Amino acid sequence: MKRAVASMVVCALVAPAVADDAMMHSECRGSHTGHDDGCCATLPPTHSDEVSSRGACPDEQVIDVLWACTPEARDAAGGIDVVLDACRFAVDDANITFANTGLPFSVRIVGLHMTDYVEGDSAYLYHLQNPSDGYMDEVPVLRNAKAADIVALVTLQGYCGVAFVAPASPDWGYQADTIGCLLQANPFRHELGHNLGSKHWSNDSGGYFPWSAGHVLTLGDGSEVGTAMGGNSIAHYSNPNVLYDGVPTGIPAGEPGQADNFDAFTVTVPMVANFRCSTSGCPADVTLDGVVNVDDLIEVIGAWGECSACPADVAFSGQVDVHDVLLVVSDWGDCP
Repeated sequence: MKRAVASMVVCALVAPAVADDAMMHSECRGSHTGHDDGCCATLPPTHSDEVSSRGACPDEQVIDVLWACTPEARDAAGGIDVVLDACRFAVDDANITFANTGLPFSVRIVGLHMTDYVEGDSAYLYHLQNPSDGYMDEVPVLRNAKAADIVALVTLQGYCGVAFVAPASPDWGYQADTIGCLLQANPFRHELGHNLGSKHWSNDSGGYFPWSAGHVLTLGDGSEVGTAMGGNSIAHYSNPNVLYDGVPTGIPAGEPGQADNFDAFTVTVPMVANFRCSTSGCPADVTLDGVVNVDDLIEVIGAWGECSACPADVAFSGQVDVHDVLLVVSDWGDCP
């Protein structure tokens, strides 16, 4: 049974500023939404680790995301603080999109990690996911330590956004977004939709459900706008029971052109949010050696003070201080 009609909520965010050269290297510039005509890609997993069920996490309505960044993206943006602002903006925008769709879910950041990955290889998303190919191998380990459900890589080059579509496969909760698109479009909410099993259009293949799709609305003045997965011009996922400017933002399942990500995400968001339970992580394992001990305490003390995207900032507060020491002490011993 479909849910009751919800009223439309229109929210807007103002993106942080970015250096001009970061814009120049993006494939999707200006007014481009970033998700048509080759600016977005979806990738199939190379193997399936699909599970039929997993234990419910206490926070199964919250998707935890670990951000990672390449040196090229950081330098083009003008510093890691700008990248962090972009990541926060993207997560806020995704949360607004959930709210506008009538979905009771949210996304939160659990960390930002600087990689040493040198861009130029088109297989960067597979490198991000693979824990043993010699590229960013620490990221899947850090994902487990931070109990992150998904990982999002910030790049300078490549597709505006690219993601695996595998909401039932915990090993494939990965996406990547260019810094230029993060700061002038809204790629994260779109790639998140792919991580949650959505395709672009109803007649595409690959969605978790046949109705896991975006939708284009024709407004009263004849203009067209697209939901986050169908052109990405408005902060809505498809929902036939939510209106935008008086027009339904989706089509019910079973009807021609079916597009109802509200219904689909009601199933797939808890699946993805259960990829990693927050209680199973070991965030104080700064050295990523599987145990919290004096080595981690030394790392925290050595990084004392203001710190953006540094491993010793266990609390992810932008500063290494007594709170991080207390977290190390509370996690002392072997990691789960």
